[in-house]
Amino acid sequence: MLGNYALYADKEGVYNPVYFYGNHLHIFDETTCDYSMSVQSDKTTVFARVNQIDFNGLKIHCVRCDARLVRQHSSFNNAKTQIFQCVFCNLKA
Repeated sequence: MLGNYALYADKEGVYNPVYFYGNHLHIFDETTCDYSMSVQSDKTTVFARVNQIDFNGLKIHCVRCDARLVRQHSSFNNAKTQIFQCVFCNLKA
C-alpha cells in the first residue's frame, strides 16, 4: 500500500492508482499521467502536473479498498498538492 502511484483516468473519469517504481520526484517526467499520489503511513498526498483551481471534482480510487478518496482540509494544501482520505478504510498518507 505504501509508496508512489501514477493516477490514470478510466472511461468514467475516475482515477486509478498504478504503482510507480521510480523516484517520486521524476514521476511526471517518466509517465504521461496528470496526477500522482504518494501514500505514507499517516496521509495520502495527491500531486498535480499543473496548477489546479479545484480538486473537489477529482475522483480517485483508494489503493487498499477501491473506495473513493475525499479531499481533506489541511494547511498543506495548495494549487498543486492536496491531502486526501479514504471514506471507508480512512487510509491517510
